[in-house]
Amino acid sequence: MEKKQVWYRVGVIAAIVMVFGVLLGAVVWRAAAKAEAYQSEQAAILADVEVALAELYSDVESEAPNTKIAQTQIEAVEEKLSGMVMQRYAETKDEISRKLANLRKFVSLRDKLNGYFVEGVLRVETTVEDVQAAQKEVDELPESYTKVLRGKLVQMQAQLEAIANLKTAVQGLFTDEKMTVVKPKLTRAQYKAVVEQAEKLPQRELAESYDETLAQVDKVLVQREKEAAEARQRALEAKRRAEELRRQQQKEEAAAWKVLNVPYHSQNWQQIYNGCEAASMLMALQYKGYLRDVDLHKYAEMMPKSEDYNTGFVGSIYDLQPKTYVHWIAPAPLAKFGRESSGNANVVDISGASLADLDKEVVAGNPVIIYVTFLFNPLKEWLNGAPKNLHVVLLTGYNEKTGAQRLTDPWTQADGGRTFDVPRVELEKIYNAVGKRAVVVR
Repeated sequence: MEKKQVWYRVGVIAAIVMVFGVLLGAVVWRAAAKAEAYQSEQAAILADVEVALAELYSDVESEAPNTKIAQTQIEAVEEKLSGMVMQRYAETKDEISRKLANLRKFVSLRDKLNGYFVEGVLRVETTVEDVQAAQKEVDELPESYTKVLRGKLVQMQAQLEAIANLKTAVQGLFTDEKMTVVKPKLTRAQYKAVVEQAEKLPQRELAESYDETLAQVDKVLVQREKEAAEARQRALEAKRRAEELRRQQQKEEAAAWKVLNVPYHSQNWQQIYNGCEAASMLMALQYKGYLRDVDLHKYAEMMPKSEDYNTGFVGSIYDLQPKTYVHWIAPAPLAKFGRESSGNANVVDISGASLADLDKEVVAGNPVIIYVTFLFNPLKEWLNGAPKNLHVVLLTGYNEKTGAQRLTDPWTQADGGRTFDVPRVELEKIYNAVGKRAVVVR
């Protein structure tokens, strides 16, 4: 009996243990199943968050944010992310939270920058400080974020600079800060450039605020242009009157000439290189009607020769050598030769006469042979009574208005020049320096 009771108790205990084991297994199994379901749920939330997060970026790498995202999209991802509570995803959750925080900053700064514009036009109240502050905030974001925002910053800076430049340009039209005095040398082109600058400014209200000021400048320029046109007209009129006066003076000066149109003989073209006295005398005599059929060669041969220039011609009348003395004849024997060769008793040595006296002779119609220097150069050394560069020409003209002297030179220049108009003071200086030597043919 006792034995049966023992086995009974053992059976009961075994049954109880079995039931407890079954119950414990069921609990363990259920917990395991619940844990697996929880893990699956957390993994699904992560996958959903990652998909939603990827939509906030414009690139596969999820580095550059989508420029059109809104704060509500970020909040939606954050709400999804809040469901990730499993410890194994803690680091991932922190990384996603950091990205969402940057995206929040990006969206906030993007909206802030956009707030400075109205339909692409920068608000006029925007300041340099605003741009600087925005720049600072942009620089705090990752490089991939700032690339999107820098374009807007550049636009801000460009329009702000355009506003400042227009203000400076308008101010630059004036001499004073109150903009009351237009710059004296302001040109129409400079003014037009400022007007065009104002017309291009997107901030139309600001640009139009300068309309009255620019109109004031235009009014001043119109008045100045009118005055300038009148001044030009007066200048043209003055120039015209001056030209008329000049022509009148030229006409009067031309009429004031007393010119003796003597026949011409060239000593150098006829190779009578020292024949200036003979050529001058022959031209003067022929002008008075004497020796018209005599040529220069024949007349030069007729000239008396001597070793004394007070008697006749010294040296060769043809050759320039020797150069140790001056080839010439003095006024007295030259006048005597003129009288004797032509029969004209009115060939007179008037040496010592002033240039004014010679002018009177020309006015009376009498050519005058005068002793000067070649091309009126300064006197060279004196040899046998005369300067080494002595030359004889014929005084054939005098201008009563200007005092200019006209000379007929027997030495023909390379350009064919035969006569020279010489200022009175220049001729008088040379004539006096050579000794006031002259012969008149009356």
